[in-house]
Amino acid sequence: MALPSDPRPGTGRSALLFQSLPLRITVAAVASNFDNAAISDVAAADFDSDGRADIAVAWFATDNENRYSNLRVLTLYFGNGSGGFTPTVSFNLFVPDIIESLSIFRNGTASLAVGDFDGDGDQDIAVAAHTGDEVWFIENLGGRVFNTFLRFPIGGSNGLNRLTPPRGIAADFNGDGRDELAYLADPYLRINQQLIHFWRTSSTISNMTRAGANWEGTNAPATQETWAMAVADFDGDGRPDLCYSGEIPPLAEPVLVFWHNFNPSTGRFDVHVEHPAFRPSDLAVAYVRQDCRPTLLVTDRDGTSVEVWQPCGDAGIDYARAQTLTGYAALSPVLGMAAAVADLDGDGDPDFVTKQKAGDEADANQIELTLYRRGISAWQRLQPTPIDTTGLVAGNPLDHILRPRNLALADLYGNTLPEIIGGFGPTPQPSLLGDDDVRLLELAIWPNSCLADVTRDGLTTVADLAAMLGSWLCAGDSGFLPDADLDRDGCVNVADLGILLGDLGCSCCGQ
Repeated sequence: MALPSDPRPGTGRSALLFQSLPLRITVAAVASNFDNAAISDVAAADFDSDGRADIAVAWFATDNENRYSNLRVLTLYFGNGSGGFTPTVSFNLFVPDIIESLSIFRNGTASLAVGDFDGDGDQDIAVAAHTGDEVWFIENLGGRVFNTFLRFPIGGSNGLNRLTPPRGIAADFNGDGRDELAYLADPYLRINQQLIHFWRTSSTISNMTRAGANWEGTNAPATQETWAMAVADFDGDGRPDLCYSGEIPPLAEPVLVFWHNFNPSTGRFDVHVEHPAFRPSDLAVAYVRQDCRPTLLVTDRDGTSVEVWQPCGDAGIDYARAQTLTGYAALSPVLGMAAAVADLDGDGDPDFVTKQKAGDEADANQIELTLYRRGISAWQRLQPTPIDTTGLVAGNPLDHILRPRNLALADLYGNTLPEIIGGFGPTPQPSLLGDDDVRLLELAIWPNSCLADVTRDGLTTVADLAAMLGSWLCAGDSGFLPDADLDRDGCVNVADLGILLGDLGCSCCGQ
C-alpha cells in the first residue's frame, strides 16, 4: 500500500457539501438466535482495478447454542462510480473444529489491512481474528477473482486464542516492491515477546511468512495497552515508518513510539518516543505542507479530544504537540474514537473525520468533522456536526478487546470529493409483531455533494440538466464534460440523464 501522499490540488471549492442523512446498506440481517454480532472493520480501495473505489467489510455473528452456525465473513462491495454497488463477493472465514478452541476465527473478525502483498499491482487483503491465533490473506488475482490463504502467527492453531490485533497496516518497509503486513499483536499482550508482527513474501501470497523476532525496534520501551498504529515517512528519508501508541508500566505513562530508519539487513528500526497527555485510541496522518513531514493526529480514549503533533525542524524524527482540540461527543468512554484524513471540502488542505467507537440510536453526533484552516494554520471542529447518525448503533461499550474503527473515506461518486463510510450495528429492526427479533449490520455512506451535481454547487437543479444536455458527448470529444458522465462509462447519454432526473431537488449541508 502506498504511503499517504500530499493533498491533491484544490478543486476550487470550499463549502462542505455532505448530505446530512446517509445511504444505508444492509450487510447482514442477524436473526434472534445469534447472541452477538458486529462489523469489526471497513476499508476502501480499488479491488477490481476499474478506477472506482470499492469497500471491504469484515463482520461476524455468534450463536452460543450452535457454534456451527457462526458467521465470520469478509464482504466486498464493488463501486460503480456513481454511488452504487454491483453484486458483492463474500468469503467465509469460519472453519469449525470438533474441538471448539481449534475452530478458525472462533470468536469473530477483527482488523483489516489492504496492500499489494505480492507486488502484482492488485490490492490484497489481510483479516485478523478477534481473540484468535490465525490470519486470513485474500489474494487478489484481478478480474474480481481471489484466493484465500490461512496462516498462523504462532506456528499453528493451538487453542489459546490470544490475539486481537487492534490495527493492521500495509507498507513496503524493505523496499522490495511488495507490501508487508504489520499489526499490533494484541492490545494487552506481547505474543512470543513481540509487540508487532510483520508478514512478508519474496514471491506469492501463498508463501507469506511471519518475519519473526528479527524485525524489531532497537531498545523499544516495554509497552502495554497498544491500541493504535499509523504508517508514514515520519523521519523524511523517503521510506515508511511506524508509530504506535501504548503505556509504559508501572505508572501507565502514555507514549507514542516511532519505529523509523529501518535497516533491511538487520531487520531493526531506530526508536523515538513522545509523550501525549492522554491514552490514545487512534492515530491518523495528515500532510499539511507539501514540503514537510507528516502531521500526526492522536485521538483520546474518552472520545473527547484530539492532539495534533507536528514535526520539528526540517529533518529527523522529533515531534511536538502543536494543538489540542476538545469538545468531541464523548459517547464511548474507554473505547474512544477513530480518525481518518482526507480533503473533505476540496480546498487542497487535509481535514479529518472522527467516529465514536460506541454510540446509540439516539446519538446524532457519532461522526464529527474537523477542517484545516490555512489562514490560522490550525484545525477547527465543526459545531454542530453536519453528519446525522440518528438511528445507528455503533460498537459494544462493554467489549474492551474489540474496538472497531469502522471508518473509511473514499470518492465513491468520482467527483474528487470523499464520501464518509461507517460500519454500524447491530441495530434492532422491529418486526411486524413489534419484536426486535432482527438486528442489522449496516454500512452508512454520507454522500459528499449531490449525485448529479454537474455544476458543483451542492445542488441538483435545471442548471445541471442544461449543463448535461450541452455535453452529450464522449471522452475525447471537444466539449466533453466529465462531471456530466454520472455513471463514469465514458459518455454522457440517456443513462446519465436518468440519474440526474432521479436526483433533481437534492441539496447538501453546505447549501
